[in-house]
Amino acid sequence: MRRTFGISLGVILILGAALRFGALGIHSFWFDEVVAMRVAGAPTLGEFAERLARLDMVAAPLHPLLLRYWTAVWGTSEAAARGLSAAISVLGLGAFAAAAWQAFRSRAATLTATALLAVCPLDLAYAMETRMYSLLAFWTTASWALLFSFRRGRSRGRELAFGLCLVGLAYTHPLGGLMIVALAAAYGIDARRSMLRPSRWLAIQALAFAAILPWVGRYLDHPPDPKTAGGLGTAWLNWVAYGLGWPVGWLPPVLGVVALAWLVPDRRRPAGATTGDGTSGEERLRTGLMLCAWVASPIGLMTAYTWLRHPILGPLRYHLFLMPGAILLVAGAARFRPLAVGGLATALVLGFTLPSLKSGVYDEQRKPAWREATREMLRSARNPVVVLDAREPNMYFQTVAYYLPERVPVISLQVYLDRLAAGTLDRAGDYWLFRDALIDKSRAVPEPASATAGVRPVVDLGRLTVARLAPLVRAAYAHDASR
Repeated sequence: MRRTFGISLGVILILGAALRFGALGIHSFWFDEVVAMRVAGAPTLGEFAERLARLDMVAAPLHPLLLRYWTAVWGTSEAAARGLSAAISVLGLGAFAAAAWQAFRSRAATLTATALLAVCPLDLAYAMETRMYSLLAFWTTASWALLFSFRRGRSRGRELAFGLCLVGLAYTHPLGGLMIVALAAAYGIDARRSMLRPSRWLAIQALAFAAILPWVGRYLDHPPDPKTAGGLGTAWLNWVAYGLGWPVGWLPPVLGVVALAWLVPDRRRPAGATTGDGTSGEERLRTGLMLCAWVASPIGLMTAYTWLRHPILGPLRYHLFLMPGAILLVAGAARFRPLAVGGLATALVLGFTLPSLKSGVYDEQRKPAWREATREMLRSARNPVVVLDAREPNMYFQTVAYYLPERVPVISLQVYLDRLAAGTLDRAGDYWLFRDALIDKSRAVPEPASATAGVRPVVDLGRLTVARLAPLVRAAYAHDASR
């Protein structure tokens, strides 16, 4: 039985690694990734600190520092740089399997939970990005695995590892502080049964706080990057739906079945009796409350911060480190009601999650193909000028500039049209219009219908098209000369 469990878990981990490493280079870098690469690419640590403060709104140092040394060894291509996030995500998958085992002591629940996270679209998406969110999820799952392990024993090594996880959370992202609060709430729920005494717990917290304190001011000296806060209930359902890869319409009945599995005791066992794996009904209740703290505490704190200070609800990446907790709630319910919950979850994964990965995570049009577009332009143009159909300032300008030599200017379509009308365009320039079909219309340049009439794309990459504007420039100057 143990051998079968080990083989099954190994297969799931290998599948998870293959899904994370298999397509790291299919997308060009996006704006957030460009920021991380520019910070990590600083020639000295002094300039690294300066770029971190100037370019990165998050201002968390740990991931860019790891990325700096990772790219020094493996290179700066998309696949090489994203390999760091993929490797961390695989380690996080292993830590999550440990957390599931420590929480439930159930082979079925551990395999269910690990399989759900292995194919989780949200986790896969950020395992393929050069950002810190997979690292944040790793520290989260590792700290919860250690917290649950304190139920059955403790050692100085485990305590040290737990303290390091807390420090890692704080230095990876400001949201890590919210997870530290959630861990404290969960320890309060489990304190009477935990082998980690309150005095030891407080000592770990004090040492971790002392290590975190020098950097806290860097998070508080500027407001966070503002995010649109939508309806909380809708946002939560959309987040869970995307994370599991299941249609939103399926979530209410699934969540209802999950809640019943946790709340309604098994009538075949008397109250207080242990289950087949040696855990009691009282421990089951504490485990459920701890997992609720994992998910609900950070969401509650983010909601309060949104109402009181700045809007930060909305981005799916801010919920990545909460997704493992939600998956454990589903896996725990599958342990208690294997046919009802386990069967339903399996059907939904096979019916929706796996088929949707191609159209979601692995969709080549998920990000604009800046790499291919700029490569084609540079191959064909002697004196290129990039014209972006986007308003300034905009993240698009910094993103496309990452793929260009410094000599190539990037201007907006509005600047191009103004110069064209004023007759001040550089006649030697070879102007190339880049258009993202999925750009937010508020970020696009409103142009007269005839401004670029007759211009056809010479590079069509689906979402991103590139058109050569040189004929339009020559026509404009010829018209001026004839007057």
